[in-house]
Amino acid sequence: MKTRSGLSLFFALTVVALAGLSCSDRSPVSPGSMEGNGLVKLDLRLSKMSEQAIDRVLVEAKNPPMEPVSGELAITGKTATGSLEVFPGKWVIVVKAYTGSTLCYHGEIGPVDVVAGKSTDIPSMKLHATRDLVADRIFIADTDWNELVRVEEGQEVLLVLVYKNTGSAEAAGWREQAFLDGAERGHTNDMAVGAGQTKRIGQNWTAVAGTHTVEFRLDTENVIGESDESNNTISLTFTIQPPVDLVAEEVYIRWSETKDRLDPKNLVAGSVVDLVLSCRNAGSTDAAGWRFEAYLDEVLLCSMDDVSIPAGNEWLLWCPDWTATEGPHRIELRLDTGNVIREKDETNNTARLTFTVLQPAPEVDLVAEEVFVTRAGEYERIDPNNFVEGDEVDLNLTYRNAGTMDATGWHIEVYVDGIPAGSDVRSIEANSTDAVWLTWTATEGTHTVEFRLDTEDIINEKDETNNKATLTFTVSANPWKDTDGDGFFDSEDLFPLGNAKIQVALRKFGVYVDNGLWEATSEIFFKIEVDGVTLVAPREGYYWECDNGESVEPNWSSREVDVADNSRYHNVIIQMWDTDTLADDLYDIDADETKSLNLRYDLKTGAWAGDDTDGVTYGDEGYLEYEIKTVVE
Repeated sequence: MKTRSGLSLFFALTVVALAGLSCSDRSPVSPGSMEGNGLVKLDLRLSKMSEQAIDRVLVEAKNPPMEPVSGELAITGKTATGSLEVFPGKWVIVVKAYTGSTLCYHGEIGPVDVVAGKSTDIPSMKLHATRDLVADRIFIADTDWNELVRVEEGQEVLLVLVYKNTGSAEAAGWREQAFLDGAERGHTNDMAVGAGQTKRIGQNWTAVAGTHTVEFRLDTENVIGESDESNNTISLTFTIQPPVDLVAEEVYIRWSETKDRLDPKNLVAGSVVDLVLSCRNAGSTDAAGWRFEAYLDEVLLCSMDDVSIPAGNEWLLWCPDWTATEGPHRIELRLDTGNVIREKDETNNTARLTFTVLQPAPEVDLVAEEVFVTRAGEYERIDPNNFVEGDEVDLNLTYRNAGTMDATGWHIEVYVDGIPAGSDVRSIEANSTDAVWLTWTATEGTHTVEFRLDTEDIINEKDETNNKATLTFTVSANPWKDTDGDGFFDSEDLFPLGNAKIQVALRKFGVYVDNGLWEATSEIFFKIEVDGVTLVAPREGYYWECDNGESVEPNWSSREVDVADNSRYHNVIIQMWDTDTLADDLYDIDADETKSLNLRYDLKTGAWAGDDTDGVTYGDEGYLEYEIKTVVE
């Protein structure tokens, strides 16, 4: 059918309660008009509408890159009519039918070629009941599906998706997938949800500390045609705090200087103390980055940021150097005041102590000031390191009472090298100084002298830590001392505690000399000389008989020969002799020109050198086994 100056469009659309039913196969085209600006007016009609109450119909014509053109049809009975003005071109027609704000049906046809001055046939359009899967919300629940506010590491939980179908028809046969930290956690096939229905689905998970992202995706294979495909995916990022439990256990008071614990009942005004909290992390993970606060009488006294306590550790936190003021007080120490740490138990983060500071009482403070040394009965101080053994000296202590009250009837003790050396009962007035001394005979070595005041703790003092004073020094040996009385000073005596002597022992000897038939036996004696002192073995005028080629074991030991203890090396000569009527014969036991055994003996080590070193010697006419030793009496 021809038109005059443009294209008129008429089409019929059927909307039914069940999706999939269509209108007539083809809609007639009616004349339109060509506007002066080149627009073509399209007349639109939607007929055979469903019995379902449709109160709004929107139509949109789309022809990219042109701006879409949209309008609302007027509904009369079961027919909706209206018009759009478009430029000539290829247009897609989209129809949406609403009940209230709910999109019940939708359809699309095209592209339709709209040409100015020509008639255009538009096929019939099929409207479908709508489906819209919406991933609505994610939450974490316990295994009974109860939503959790706090989740701890190791807890068995469900990662829950709440989803719904906001369309007007059931959506069935689609696939759901769940992802945790980018990895697929699980999926479900053949999912179904009715029109307007809301459901939930969960994934089991054992909570792991850290930050995680869970993502759910609906209709991952795009089986369901939906009115909105952009709302099928949802994600949630959350953090699982590890199991931590900060426990404030006890508040106590200690001296700031010594860190010794103080009974609050004894606390007096003016004392400088620390207010201490003993606490711990009873959890299995470190607790870091939180704030500690201390309140005194409801007023913030001190605080600390970025506190950390390792898992399982006990800890001390304190307000330092508080000067106590007289009267009742209440200290409250709080952990994690900003509630940064998620804990197993949030009720045990505070500890308190109520105490009363007393009015200062008269004080005593015994102070051991200085230990020094003088010669016995003298007053001039001397360097104790200049003493020698045997010096008579006085070990002195100056001390004072730095308090405001006299101290009477207390004990003082002196120790030398940890051993009690003297004691006394003393008294001293307030704000005064005194001295005490002990006469002592110096002994060689390093010594420590310690004076101790109020050893039985009779006096209640302001400061109990300053009652001791020590002095360490070294006493030299007396260079003129002769401990063993051998005529040699200890400083040069190799054996200052005893007199050294040398003893020679003959163990075994043999003869190789053949004197003929009548003198087959030798009559052997020995001469032994130690530093010029001559010894005869076995004794003067006696001998041992020894046949040629045989041996004798005399096991004879000489008397001990006193030698100079300040000399390490001494001369020892051993000779073997044969008694003869005319003249005694010297037998060679060393195979040298002297025939004698000439030795240099080390008094300190007991070793010797010279013609022999091991106690066995062989000559051309005999051999000898012997020993030399040092004897200290």
